[in-house]
Amino acid sequence: MTSDNFVRASSILYMLIPESFWYRIQQSEGEYLPIETISQGKIRCFRERLRMLETVNSITYATDEPMWVMSLDEYRLPGLVKMETSPDGGTDPYVYGMIPRSAIVAVTVLQVEPSTGTYLWPRKRRR
Repeated sequence: MTSDNFVRASSILYMLIPESFWYRIQQSEGEYLPIETISQGKIRCFRERLRMLETVNSITYATDEPMWVMSLDEYRLPGLVKMETSPDGGTDPYVYGMIPRSAIVAVTVLQVEPSTGTYLWPRKRRR
């Protein structure tokens, strides 16, 4: 049995979002995220950070805005999470249905390597 404050690492899904979407989430009200432009009624996520970074770095985005990652607790999602073939031929989890705010367990801003433009997971700072 897990506590509400404890999330098993295997239950985390990573969802890529542009910075402007994060601010729209903050300005909205309600229990669920305001995702009105879901492609085919589903949201692509990732189980592994490395796969997510490989994917985001292989895609050309039509925006220069920073990319953020919402870490979602799969067990707090009321809808179906189904493994499906992604456009790049890999297999990733897709979330069907609404995403409650309570499913967001962390938000991370991806860093960009200035010389290459490559997205990186932020490194922990040593004290």
